[in-house]
Amino acid sequence: METESFHNPFVTKIKLLSHLLILSVGINIGFGATFFYNYIKKNFESVYHVELPEVCLKKEHSDLLQNFFLMSFDELVLELSNATLISDGYEIRDLALAILSSYHYLDLEKALRGETLEVREVMFVHTDGGEQFPLTLYPDVKDYHFSLIKAYVDETKYPFTSEGLFAELKVMKEQSPTDLALSFMHSKEYVAIYSFVNRFFETVAKEKVLLVLLEGTYQDIERFYYLYLENIDKPKEMIRYFLKTYCNMGSKFAASMWLEIDEDYILRQLNNEEISNVMKLTNNQNFLNKVKTGVRSHDVREIAKEKLPLPELSKPIKSTHRSIPYIVQKGDSFWKIAHKHKMSIEEIKKENNLTSDLLRPGQSILIPKKE
Repeated sequence: METESFHNPFVTKIKLLSHLLILSVGINIGFGATFFYNYIKKNFESVYHVELPEVCLKKEHSDLLQNFFLMSFDELVLELSNATLISDGYEIRDLALAILSSYHYLDLEKALRGETLEVREVMFVHTDGGEQFPLTLYPDVKDYHFSLIKAYVDETKYPFTSEGLFAELKVMKEQSPTDLALSFMHSKEYVAIYSFVNRFFETVAKEKVLLVLLEGTYQDIERFYYLYLENIDKPKEMIRYFLKTYCNMGSKFAASMWLEIDEDYILRQLNNEEISNVMKLTNNQNFLNKVKTGVRSHDVREIAKEKLPLPELSKPIKSTHRSIPYIVQKGDSFWKIAHKHKMSIEEIKKENNLTSDLLRPGQSILIPKKE
């Protein structure tokens, strides 16, 4: 039977077809892999700029950059129209663009509508003291690129990257214009962080999250942004880690937010050092009383006791000047109310003898009337 099967023409045809099929699949896989490689390579190169080796700047470039470092954002924007050739194919406007993007946070990605540019990383040596500054040059910027950039700057009130917007907010703090804060709140980093917070805490005001972030650095924001992307299925753990980290940085806003929405976790799950950090950042009497009368160590309960006011100091402070009554509306926050009445958050809190950042719709507060 085995001999008959071996010489069976039907079996021979099956084997031949099997070999052809295997060969065909191999060829198709090869073509597919080649196509996929070329497709990915083409798209990768169209999305990401080419990093070129670091080089030294020539003297004529350095002399011009020396002056550009002293110019304001608006003065540098005017230089974007100066197409005077310097050397090595670079024009004056190329160096102005380098300073704008490297040190004034100009958002080139938005200005160019997603189109990328070739870059060259160089080191600029300042003649005063010989300090070195990294600088990104763009060796092949076309006329229409400069037109897009100038149009974007003219049409946009805050034409900065999210890092630039954050830097402006850090400088101006509570006096920041509302539209500047809103511009930063549209950045992908802020949207991601707030989305995580909102998934866990549901009704936290956007301004409150911003106040927490302003206690740290932009590098902290970037770090949490990428951590969230990697741990998108763990919102509760990530938000607790986020607030604990900012409390360790000394953020009163983080402590206030965390106590408002996760007090039981703080009381039960934090170790003595961590809960002590939170207590040092808050005057929340309800929370401090719970720690004081709880089962924590003597040292921890003593911190709570020292933070609690004496009875005679807990009486409401009467206003010594006229004030305007105000009913808190849905969606209101200290940030919004302070900006609306052109005063600081602390002035409103002092007028009402308030220490918490929590406001409830329908709550009556007093707005100090300026003389």
